[in-house]
This record gives sequence, C-alpha cells and structure tokens, in this order.
Amino acid sequence: MKYNHLQIGKVAIGFVILASIASIIGVMAEDFSVYAADWMDTANWDAWGIAIIVFVYLTVINMCLLRIQVEQNVLRWYFGVGFPRKTIALGDIETVNVVRNKWWYGWGIRKLVSGGWLYCVHGLDAVEIKTNTGKIVRLGTDEPKQLARVLQTSVNKLKEERHG
Repeated sequence: MKYNHLQIGKVAIGFVILASIASIIGVMAEDFSVYAADWMDTANWDAWGIAIIVFVYLTVINMCLLRIQVEQNVLRWYFGVGFPRKTIALGDIETVNVVRNKWWYGWGIRKLVSGGWLYCVHGLDAVEIKTNTGKIVRLGTDEPKQLARVLQTSVNKLKEERHG
C-alpha cells in the first residue's frame, strides 16, 4: 500500500511572510549607514547580508514542508528539498500508534523526553512508530489515522508474506 503526503506548515510560512514584510519596511524606512560602524561600509555588507538572509529563508522554508512516504518496504520522511531524509524499513516496525503531542514539544526536529525523535511542521497530531530495536519516532501529520492505517496494513502484509 502506497502513501505520499506533503504537509505544509502554514503558520510558520505566515510568520516568515510577516517577518519579510516587516524587514522590508524597516530597511526602506531607515538608512542603514546611520547605524553601521565605519568598518562595515568597507566590507560590502549588502552582498553578505543578502546571502545570509537568503540562506536563513531557504532553511526556514525547507523546515515548513514535511513529506511522508510509504512505498515498497520502507517508510521515508524528509523536509522541503529532501534534507534531512530519514527511512525505516517496514519490517523493522513493531508498533504504530496515533498520538497527540504536547504543545511544548514544538515543531521541527526534536529529541523527546521519552527517548524518541519528533519530526513535525505543524499541529499536535502525530503517528508514533516503535521499531524492534527500540527506536521511537513521531511523525507529525495532519492525517494521523490515514498514515497509521497505511503503515499498519503494510507492516501486517509484510509479516504475513514472511510467515506464510
């Protein structure tokens, strides 16, 4: 059973847009040279500033998109353009449960107190996967029941093929 879903962190993207608008208005409203030290004028800070801003925005936008895929015999998830990319073989999955994260777990990539890892771009709903090696992963999703069903069906089918 195949599954391919892209979740978009709309709230985070909204904050990026608001911060961009505020930054543009701030730059247009003020003359940077008034606040800059004399040595900054010789370092071509315009180019460096643009490069840093582009890097930060691309990183933030990358972390606002989470794709989860179930295909062949593997569960794969990755942010934005594909980094970081993680996989778990379906044969290694022991349990799959729909869970609700605490609000203070936050978004992004987090090490959980329970010892597992959380990958999330928005919301509190997630699917918790425990492997036969004891690894715990929580994947934040806006389709927790559908993802859990696909994973459980795929894992059960794989187990039947191995034992039957």
